[in-house]
Amino acid sequence: MPNNANMPNNAKMPNNANMPNNANIPNNVNIPNIANMIPDYITYPKKFKTFKWYKPFLVALLTGVFYFLGSIINTIIVFAIELITGSQTSVFAAILNQGYDGMNVYTAPGAIASLGSVVWMLIALIIAVKIVKDRPLHSYSSSSGKGWSWGIFFKCFFPALLVCGVPVAADLVLIDGRVGVSQFTLAGLILCIILGPLQCVAEEYIFRGLAMQTFGSWFKVPIIAIVLQTAIFASMHPYNFVGVLEVWAIGIALGISAWLAKGLEGSCALHIVNNMTIFFLTGFGFGAIRTEESWRDFFLTFAISVVYVLILDKMSKKGMLR
Repeated sequence: MPNNANMPNNAKMPNNANMPNNANIPNNVNIPNIANMIPDYITYPKKFKTFKWYKPFLVALLTGVFYFLGSIINTIIVFAIELITGSQTSVFAAILNQGYDGMNVYTAPGAIASLGSVVWMLIALIIAVKIVKDRPLHSYSSSSGKGWSWGIFFKCFFPALLVCGVPVAADLVLIDGRVGVSQFTLAGLILCIILGPLQCVAEEYIFRGLAMQTFGSWFKVPIIAIVLQTAIFASMHPYNFVGVLEVWAIGIALGISAWLAKGLEGSCALHIVNNMTIFFLTGFGFGAIRTEESWRDFFLTFAISVVYVLILDKMSKKGMLR
């Protein structure tokens, strides 16, 4: 066919002036949800050509090495503060001897020892990811290709505050009641406010990011990855039997939250609200952090976990998350 052989130079193409806006558009057309176009978060690593099944081992190994080095630095800082302030009791000795009953997030050395040590996990992971280069760091944050979203975090934060913060606060204030005086020092309070949320975020990147996404890339079945990361998460929390069940409940909820939000914003919101509510209220003398958890604690955590997941599921289906 000759190129525009019979078309004059000044020929006009028809426009849509006489076409109604709704012409030939059936009422039952399904407009695709943009959120459904975002890859699954749990199996997301498989999307990268540089990802290989063995590379998470390298990331985990290097994370462990850098975390060990960070822990040494963290310990030196704590001992230096205790030496300068003339502290009679080491916070490390209290934790080793009493478990969670000896946990101290209320003084400067206590907050650095209990919370700062966990923050080093995040720093170690960032360094390891930069070295191995199996996939970009933002892929740990979300599967949107854009990384962390503050907008989605705050969308999840307010439901978490209502579903988790209020019941936990009521339990500590109204049921446990005031069991002592305020334990916070000014420096301890400031460090708790800074390090507390970072400690939660660090655990999310390690357990729901590195661990869960690794299992997801291997088995390609999200629920298996959620259960396996929860098993590791629970093993790192030395509570009594009921307390471990409680960690299982919230660990699964955190995994599902990251899955539904297609990123860590949903799990970080719940984790931060839960931990910070406990830290603040116990620091001001209401209730206590303890190794021996009760069935009441378990059922409260279980109920919070279920309701929060249901809310995020509803938000996800409405396209409010991604």
